[in-house]
Amino acid sequence: NRFGLGVDNLLEAEVVLPTGHIVVANSYSYPDLFWALRGGGGGTFGVVTKVTMKAHPNETLNAIRFGVSAGDSGNPGFVKGMAYLMSVMPEWTDFGLSGHPILQRYRYNSLFTAPGKGADEITDFISPHINSLRQMGLSVVVSNISSSINAFTISQNMALNAGIQGNH
Repeated sequence: NRFGLGVDNLLEAEVVLPTGHIVVANSYSYPDLFWALRGGGGGTFGVVTKVTMKAHPNETLNAIRFGVSAGDSGNPGFVKGMAYLMSVMPEWTDFGLSGHPILQRYRYNSLFTAPGKGADEITDFISPHINSLRQMGLSVVVSNISSSINAFTISQNMALNAGIQGNH
């Protein structure tokens, strides 16, 4: 989320058109084709054989596994807690956290990644929110996940145990 979508970083593409001609599409040459290749249309414009992308510096990708359940609060407390959590999500996004939550009956789980943020920064940011949820009677479980490989594999559901200490 820090540098946009992959297509936002596309500078140009070499494309074999259906006619067999090879062209280079970018914002100056074949701009309509370039726009279409970046998501502005279907996918039948030609075969992309080469791309030039913007490069960005390496940075950390730490994450947290975040879970909230009803605990002693029951359904009314859980609904109130979820309303609170949804109301602060813009702050989380502005901080740099992003994720894909799963909401089930009386349970909320997510893996939030934070490109460029250290584990201590994430913990310091999220702690007041955890405390607010716990004061509502909710059970909150948070696990820090270090390293981009662990965060990526967990986010893709490829290695559910990758965030466990010692599995780096």
